[in-house]
Amino acid sequence: MNIQEFDFDPSLTPPQIFAAVREVFDTPCVLLESMSFDEKNKMSLIASCPVQEIITFKDSFDRIEKALKKTQKLESDISHFPFAGGLIGYFNFEILGEIEPQLSRESHVPHALFYEFSRFVFFDHERRKIVFMTRKDEPDFEITNKKLLSRAKEIPAKNIDPAELKSPELADFSPFISEQTESTFSEKVQYAKEQILNGEVFQMIVSNEFQKNVGTRDGLEFYEVLRAIEPTTHLYLLDFGEHGQVVGASPEILGSKRETHVLYRPIAGTRFRGRTDEEDQKILQEMCNDPKENAEHDMLVDLGRNDLGKICKTGTVRIVREKYGKFFANVMHLITDIAGEIEDDMNSVDFFKAIQPAGTLTGAPKLRAIELIQKLETHPRDIYGGAVGYFSADGNMEFAIAIRTFFLQNSIARFRVGAGIVQDSVPHKEWLEVHNKAKTLVKIFNFLENAEK
Repeated sequence: MNIQEFDFDPSLTPPQIFAAVREVFDTPCVLLESMSFDEKNKMSLIASCPVQEIITFKDSFDRIEKALKKTQKLESDISHFPFAGGLIGYFNFEILGEIEPQLSRESHVPHALFYEFSRFVFFDHERRKIVFMTRKDEPDFEITNKKLLSRAKEIPAKNIDPAELKSPELADFSPFISEQTESTFSEKVQYAKEQILNGEVFQMIVSNEFQKNVGTRDGLEFYEVLRAIEPTTHLYLLDFGEHGQVVGASPEILGSKRETHVLYRPIAGTRFRGRTDEEDQKILQEMCNDPKENAEHDMLVDLGRNDLGKICKTGTVRIVREKYGKFFANVMHLITDIAGEIEDDMNSVDFFKAIQPAGTLTGAPKLRAIELIQKLETHPRDIYGGAVGYFSADGNMEFAIAIRTFFLQNSIARFRVGAGIVQDSVPHKEWLEVHNKAKTLVKIFNFLENAEK
């Protein structure tokens, strides 16, 4: 194990260093970045030089379990990093067919695509250090690291004023192909409401896909704008070469495991941001008092507790923090933290299988909601509602739900956005919610195009 540590250079950003690493070591490589920090997210990571590749359309969990047994733990004195080597990648939404075979469905992208990497750049945001690590024998390790930092300084940083991204003109959907019209979407909302009235489900998520031809643009360009507009705890750029790029800024953790402690954080409740802090607080208070939002939130919290109950010790599942607001670029959400202690005979893969897909992306009851969704949505969801993150070699795990996320391959960028339908949903308002949630991604595409004009 080779380790070299540098002080933070305030003139350098993780995307600049990622670009330099990719130039030298090529793809696949990944950037997992935290730009706002909480008790569990104080680290950013660049990983390159793969030694294992797992691409699956079936038997995904068996192959991941076998691959995890082969992974090498990073042995170092930097013990506070929650990732100690392992597998980094994504699951698509259709992985649910391997968890619940009756819901099996074809998909365009792999059920799972993961890599074990051997070279890393850790950003320790608490200590203000950049730490290079490699498992391979590299005689010129320290020289290469200095060259990488030097090259990163030569790559122009994107100096983006977040205020520029608030322009209403950037929220222009006309350059994008929508999977359906408002009329078609409204019919699906009405169908969902009928199923709720008939007692089939309490709530379900109806979604819409948008796509755009971006030519030869690189996902890194979009990522740099995205991190400016949405500086959240879970930003990611997975550049898997011919297998495509995944770019996202997810507001929602699917699940986090640290030793025996597991965390599940459902988000349910959405409002569009105000123009001032005072407006934000007024809107947040209105959302907290809204019967519809509370009913939807309570259902999904109960679903989350039930999911954790499958793999946690009896009596350990508890609500840690309930119904608090969190602000993002264009919307605000209502969030609850649920925690538990995992059973002794359960591991991180078992935990993932118990909670995927998140109820916030399906509805409740989960299985019946998915059956109805599959009747309404003729195309697979692919990356939307899947998960991006890692299985660590020491048993830790962290995945974010793949929302506010797009998949870029063969010049086509695709992303999907959904709205939670309950009995008193108004179709037009749900159509607006879909567009409000999509604005973050729409703005970054339009921003880059406008910058060229």
